[in-house]
Amino acid sequence: LASATSQTYYVAFSYANTSVTSATSATNGNNCTISNNTMRTTASNSAGPYYGIVAMGNTSTYSSTGDNNNFTNNKIQNFYYYGIYNRYTNGEQFINNDISRANATSSSSTSSTMYGIYSYYVYSTNRSTAYNKNNFHDLPRAGVSLGSTPLNYFYGIYAYYNYGNTTYPFVVDKNIQKNIMVYYYAYNFYMNYNYVVDLTGNTVDNLKTYSSGYSTYPFYINYGSDYNITGNTVKNCYMGETGSSYAYTFYLYYIYN
Repeated sequence: LASATSQTYYVAFSYANTSVTSATSATNGNNCTISNNTMRTTASNSAGPYYGIVAMGNTSTYSSTGDNNNFTNNKIQNFYYYGIYNRYTNGEQFINNDISRANATSSSSTSSTMYGIYSYYVYSTNRSTAYNKNNFHDLPRAGVSLGSTPLNYFYGIYAYYNYGNTTYPFVVDKNIQKNIMVYYYAYNFYMNYNYVVDLTGNTVDNLKTYSSGYSTYPFYINYGSDYNITGNTVKNCYMGETGSSYAYTFYLYYIYN
């Protein structure tokens, strides 16, 4: 298929398989482990599922009670829109996952907007919500030329309203984003309204954008407080092949403490 329907996925912790990102008061799983799986499609020109992994919590206790699920050492080799979608959860940890479209064979089956990880309203009550040592690469697919990339907007890790605490911070550590080809805007680490955060040891390598007059943000950090931003690297990146473009390696706006 040239595009994926919105309710398709490899793995989903969700209340309803026909509406996987709808939240209710029900808990959809806790203290589970999803590990050492390969998630891919094999049909020619397949877009892959809309989501790779979905972790949906609940609307009643997500800010106070840990779910504490583990997603480790998995390979997501094709997806259409979201590699990982994590919302209304507490203490979920995504560690050492490999996220790409290495099994995609055509640019025509690619969404124009793509999220490696989407993290929205998550908490860390009795352990950190953590995205550690994940490898994002070859997006929108391996070997695509910069001038013909169909990927207009890219968000590597999109983190919005994530809450850590002094004992268990919200952790984004040692993730690698490499070989990303984008036509317009790239936000590799998009951090918006997050609190008590360790943003450490991450790498952006060989990010390229094509069109002139647009902006690129390897680290976009907007509002929030109590950030530890240490040991991150941006290298081998090329912004705006067709002309003047804007590159903000670290964009920090209204960050406190």
